[in-house]
Amino acid sequence: MAFVTLAEAASVVGVNKATLWRAIKQGRLSAHREANRTYRIEESELLRVFPINDKPSLSNAEAVALASPATLQIAALKAQVEVLQRQLNDLQRDKQWLMQRVETLEATQQRLLPGPKKPFLDRLAEALSGLRRR
Repeated sequence: MAFVTLAEAASVVGVNKATLWRAIKQGRLSAHREANRTYRIEESELLRVFPINDKPSLSNAEAVALASPATLQIAALKAQVEVLQRQLNDLQRDKQWLMQRVETLEATQQRLLPGPKKPFLDRLAEALSGLRRR
């Protein structure tokens, strides 16, 4: 059972001491508190919570360079789907607004325009019957 200090543990797993301290306070990492108020962490417990990554961390550019073409294509397609989804939502919202506008205009038109004319023969018959009554 080998115990290490917070500083030693942070350098072993490559994280900040504050990260280890938060993990202890949250109960994710168990540690022994000594009389001088310092923490000692068992190495096996440290490696359980923060496994050591043997590979050196890659920068974003290196990660992109090492990514397979299929992975890049998938990422590009996902981004394109998100853009298309936003465009679809915008178009559906515009369509709904336009349909409401059409309904409003139709109601206004019905209110403002006179009713349809009677057929010519019906109007002629009414005019002739009006003349006969006189």
